[in-house]
Amino acid sequence: MSPRRASLAVLLILAGCVGSRPTDVSQENDKLRKANLDLRREVDRVKSELAARVTEKDALQQQLGRQPKVDGGELLGVTSIRFGRYSGPVDTNGDGRDDKLRIYLLTLDAHERFMPASGKAELTAAQLVDGAEPNVVAQQSLSGKQLDSAYRSGITGTHYTIETAMPAGLDHVAVRVTLTDAATGAQLTHQQSFRVQ
Repeated sequence: MSPRRASLAVLLILAGCVGSRPTDVSQENDKLRKANLDLRREVDRVKSELAARVTEKDALQQQLGRQPKVDGGELLGVTSIRFGRYSGPVDTNGDGRDDKLRIYLLTLDAHERFMPASGKAELTAAQLVDGAEPNVVAQQSLSGKQLDSAYRSGITGTHYTIETAMPAGLDHVAVRVTLTDAATGAQLTHQQSFRVQ
């Protein structure tokens, strides 16, 4: 083979190696990105599950020794509460201003399934101002009988509806509901912030 042909062959081989490298690196980067994304999703799932278990553990510790058990040792009853999807401020008179706070309260068992509750509920809504104490703008207390009357099952799902009037001039409101279980005395709390129109 002549030196000219030999150098041409070497150049072609090098060009082939260089040409395939970016594709290999790009494919490897894609694999690493996908693996990274999968790991992040798994970490988020585990964090969410852990948070749910901590809430469940706290509720179960309050109930320890005060509630009947089923086979397998699971405690029966409500172990956490949460606000339903359509909860928040609403405009009930069509004037373009939210005038009521409507909370769809979900009472959940250890498997995050809706479970009817018995007890009393306290709702507190506050305006949060930087550098100042929260300003309570609305409160609502429901006795056991009132909570039972607030039970609803329909298009918005199964929940307890809690409503209270709201003053004008708010832009955000933080809402906390505490449910005190009549059977166990356990107190379950959920808090969430809402934007006001």
